[in-house]
Amino acid sequence: MSAAPISVGRTIAVGAIVLALVGLGAWWAVPSWAELVAAADRLGAAPPRLLALAALMALAPTAIEAIRVRVVARALGVTIAGPVALDAAAANSFFTAVTPAAGLGEPAVAWVLGRRGVDREVALAVPLAKFTTSFVVVFALGAAVFASGSGAPEPWLGRSGAALCALCATLMLGAIVIGRSPARAQAALRWLGRGRVLRRATDRLAVEVVPSLARLGALRAVDLIVLAATHVAYFAAYVAPLAIVCEALTPGTGATAAPRALGYLCATFLAPTPGGAGVAEASSAAFFGDLIGRPDAVIAVIGFRIARFISQVVVCGGYLAARGLWQRAVRSPAGRDAADEPRADR
Repeated sequence: MSAAPISVGRTIAVGAIVLALVGLGAWWAVPSWAELVAAADRLGAAPPRLLALAALMALAPTAIEAIRVRVVARALGVTIAGPVALDAAAANSFFTAVTPAAGLGEPAVAWVLGRRGVDREVALAVPLAKFTTSFVVVFALGAAVFASGSGAPEPWLGRSGAALCALCATLMLGAIVIGRSPARAQAALRWLGRGRVLRRATDRLAVEVVPSLARLGALRAVDLIVLAATHVAYFAAYVAPLAIVCEALTPGTGATAAPRALGYLCATFLAPTPGGAGVAEASSAAFFGDLIGRPDAVIAVIGFRIARFISQVVVCGGYLAARGLWQRAVRSPAGRDAADEPRADR
């Protein structure tokens, strides 16, 4: 799980594509520009306390992500300091937002942990264990809310959503079960790598991923329960701002919107576009249109995206920049001398 180089030009190009897809998805859901503008005005006139709460809750997933990093590491028998876990969580949030299909989110966690002195195998195992187990949890939750009828208003959408989420949870769980046994994992990778197209990728997975997945075999039942609880808290915090925005636009809809927001999140994970761009906006009316109206549903989703983007890029990016400057100052000779100087208040 090594990090790929980041190209500024490629990132800008992907950003332009994402914005175009968002606009296309919004137009597909509500072709009338005037209706979208009116919905944006209604969101701007919503109770400020609810909008402030939604903005604050947009930061919560990064804080819980730091807890998840520590919990996974502890389950693997390693203690990671709080500041190191927060650095890894901020890097995950930042690179998830700025790279295609969130491609460098988990590799950024591994890179930061390695830079902070965590053993390489553990640094790889932590994001891999977190990623695989969290997707089992979120898709299992998604299957449950869809099957209960609370994940989507239309029965066909509930049935298809339940089936797809259950399939994804089963596939990811199967990968974990296979990965817990290095022999089974190596055999599976040899089978996948029979052709030339996938051979190089499977060879790399055999070297970097199999030893990390094998560590999951040491997890106890109590470790898995605690880990699952942190995943539930993470995804609950993730969808909370969207439910709050729905409540701000139409009072009394927040409780109904919360499970739908989880189903909607699973749908965006399954979308073939980066971050579900376009698909998320186009499907917003299917999930929330009967609650708050089609134009408001599109604006609620766009507002949710903006809140998450600001928290991931502006806040987490600023935090990482400040941490980098502070560490550079500490490593400099002047910084070391100042740190070693005796102080009267110590």
